[in-house]
Amino acid sequence: MINVLKHGDKYVEKTCPYCGCQFSFSEVDLEIETYNLGRILNNHQANGFTYVKCPECNRKVVKEEF
Repeated sequence: MINVLKHGDKYVEKTCPYCGCQFSFSEVDLEIETYNLGRILNNHQANGFTYVKCPECNRKVVKEEF
């Protein structure tokens, strides 16, 4: 992964694992998807991941799970 600067923002180069195209994105382009894995003492345990959509195939490319 290569970090480059574009218009003052820090961009990251990424290769899509589905179609193989290379694209770049900044941290502000990231979207978050969360999902629940159950309840613990009436508190929700939320897990999820951050992702960007590939501009070529429009599939979610996962950056980080939490």
